[in-house]
Amino acid sequence: VGSVKNAGQGMLGSAQGLLASLMAGQGAAAQPVAAAPAALEAPQLNPDFALAVIRAMIGAAKADGHVDAAETDKIFGQIESQGLNAQEKSLLMREMANTPNVADIAAAAKTDEESAQIYLAATLVCDSQCAAEQAYLASLAQSLKLEPQFTQALQQELLAMKQQQAA
Repeated sequence: VGSVKNAGQGMLGSAQGLLASLMAGQGAAAQPVAAAPAALEAPQLNPDFALAVIRAMIGAAKADGHVDAAETDKIFGQIESQGLNAQEKSLLMREMANTPNVADIAAAAKTDEESAQIYLAATLVCDSQCAAEQAYLASLAQSLKLEPQFTQALQQELLAMKQQQAA
């Protein structure tokens, strides 16, 4: 189980730079998580955090009623890179079968930085940004007590990044 939790922390590797750059460039909108860049580099002390990240990603993938191949790839691609054993992968498969509760996910976040990271991980999974995915993200953000200005800025930045990659 420890390796699974470490894998959840590893999922955020590519997203951490984005969050740090958002924090540096958003001024007042970033106030709820102003200390995030330093926290991203520190080792995680919250044992429930990594599993909450995985659950948030699963919830985002399931929000529109189905998990497509791209969403599955995003979730398991990072997990696979962590070198998990069969038992740890089995635990993750069970997590995929469950429908995560946003209140339970949010309860695992002990700091504003963890809340922001959980939200960011969920946002990275949502491709289509359909109404159901937006509703899930709004519910997650509310449960995590994130400011709407911060979540909007984060979503806009991710959209801009996706458009640049597509060009």
